[in-house]
Amino acid sequence: MANPAKNVKVTQALKKALAENFEVVLASVTLTEALQGGSVRCTNVHRYLKTLGAEAVISVDAGLAKEAAQVLDKARPRKDCTIDSLVVAVAAKRQGRVAIVTSDPRDIARLMGATSLAGRSSVVQV
Repeated sequence: MANPAKNVKVTQALKKALAENFEVVLASVTLTEALQGGSVRCTNVHRYLKTLGAEAVISVDAGLAKEAAQVLDKARPRKDCTIDSLVVAVAAKRQGRVAIVTSDPRDIARLMGATSLAGRSSVVQV
């Protein structure tokens, strides 16, 4: 998120999701990736977290890890998509419409195809 253009896209996606009454959550493992890259990036991540609240961060437990492994087994991605599979597993547990914001829409879409997200999900590229 140190990239200004990506930061704007993430901010726009977050505002749109909130305006359209999407429940916005993130898998705790994504914070590891998001908090790399220096103070500007970290500041932006913390700003998003403040907007969303602590309850928006979903911790990965053994059950969620098992579901993510099942997603990987069904989707059979060509590369390591462990964190992406956790993101998809978190999304699949949510009720209603789901949008996943990602810089890797192809992998996310492939993983989503291995879940119950068909017809109620979208991928937003940043």
